Amino acid sequence: MNKQSSLSENNLAATLHKPVLTFKEALLYTGLSASSLYKLVMRRLVPHSKPTGRKLYFDAEQLRLWMLSNPIATHDELKKLAVDYTIAKPFEAGGNM
Repeated sequence: MNKQSSLSENNLAATLHKPVLTFKEALLYTGLSASSLYKLVMRRLVPHSKPTGRKLYFDAEQLRLWMLSNPIATHDELKKLAVDYTIAKPFEAGGNM
């Protein structure tokens, strides 16, 4: 393991326990590039604060919830939804769908 990698891992470990993150810490936390995070901030798609009008801060819990938003259902979950739907709305022979 090289020195840069070790520093990065130490920074990430410290970042994971902080309630409020700076922009650089948010990059480590999310794994996003700086340009990607700036674009999301500019479009107001990621929760953030600018208390002084310049520096960006992120609530770690809000960032975590944002990263977990829009979950994608697994095949098993979709199959269960389909079965539940067909049980609740049985097909009527000869009728309109």
